[in-house]
Amino acid sequence: MTTANKDTEILASEAEPLTLSSGVRVNVERLKTRQTMSLLKIITRGAGAAMADLSFDESTTTADFTGKLLGAIVMSIPEAEDETMEFLGKMTSPVGLIEGARSAPEKEINSGLYEALAKEMYNPELEDLVAIVEVIVTNEAPHMLALGKRLALLLKVQKKSETAKRKTSSKKSSTN
Repeated sequence: MTTANKDTEILASEAEPLTLSSGVRVNVERLKTRQTMSLLKIITRGAGAAMADLSFDESTTTADFTGKLLGAIVMSIPEAEDETMEFLGKMTSPVGLIEGARSAPEKEINSGLYEALAKEMYNPELEDLVAIVEVIVTNEAPHMLALGKRLALLLKVQKKSETAKRKTSSKKSSTN
């Protein structure tokens, strides 16, 4: 992130490897903007009302937020099947990719790894789905909560600013 605020700083970390029930190893990627939008599509399509339970006030703990976020996502999945599969595709990558593959054999290896992952993720085992979502939520909930608190504060300041502007405008109108 571009801020020095420790509450919203995201640690630069590698994707977390996870072994699926079939033995296929995947990296669970860190959440970025496009993945966040995909996640919001799942929640708003599947259980938009559950978003009201996601509180960003100062008293909300990371553990509470993590549990509520996990619940909201899991409850949303049945109504957002396609969105969920798209999200999982954006959040996973095969373990063993050759970085900067240049030769035909290296590209073929990477292609094979992506094909195996696509096959696995087309209709993953339920335990794999839950494991991937659990890793994502565990990794990202603290950052999402911090960002939510920051946005809530900005909205509060903006609301106070608008109220002050209205009061100033009404005083000017009444003196004319």
